[in-house]
Amino acid sequence: MEEIWKNDPLKLEVAKLKEGFLTHAQALIHGDLHTGSIMVTEEDTKVIDPEFAFYGSIGFDIGAVIGNLLLSLASHEGHTLDWQERTKYQAYLLKMIEQIWTYFEKEFRDLWEKVSKERMAVIPGYLDQYLLQILEDTAGYAGCKMIRRIIGLAHVEDLESINDPSLRAKGEKLVLLVEQKLILERRKFQGINDMTSCVRQLTGCGEEC
Repeated sequence: MEEIWKNDPLKLEVAKLKEGFLTHAQALIHGDLHTGSIMVTEEDTKVIDPEFAFYGSIGFDIGAVIGNLLLSLASHEGHTLDWQERTKYQAYLLKMIEQIWTYFEKEFRDLWEKVSKERMAVIPGYLDQYLLQILEDTAGYAGCKMIRRIIGLAHVEDLESINDPSLRAKGEKLVLLVEQKLILERRKFQGINDMTSCVRQLTGCGEEC
């Protein structure tokens, strides 16, 4: 935590993300879209608790969900001690993250092409660049959400419920490693697989995860 407090390059990037959070009114977003706000059955999906909804950065909502899934991933360093079982579940979570982004991108592209009224939207490469910016924001806000859950006041049960302090610390340190990578290196990500590959490397499970 002290290293993060003294990390000026990290704080600079967070300041840029905060500016985007305050000024980029791209869409009406939920504003607090974590996994506890999403109710899922085999037939339906509902989202609750929209009291923080506002016009903001599209990547904020997606980043919040991904950040929460990565918090869960890190928590299994303490919850699931069997290496094979743990990496299998972590792989499942990373696949879910890839599917979330892939489905979002598909729907976004379809809507852009079918209903967009902006004449400049048809310029070749503009949509690709726009989605790349959303991906960059998504990675950055995911990292911010994660660091908030460790250093901030609002912790998560995923990690707090680990009884062994050394195992809990292991999970928390992984969170802090991942969030810094996502924030500092987000501009290097050219696709969602770049982001998940980065997490795989940090977990140490390679292609098994």
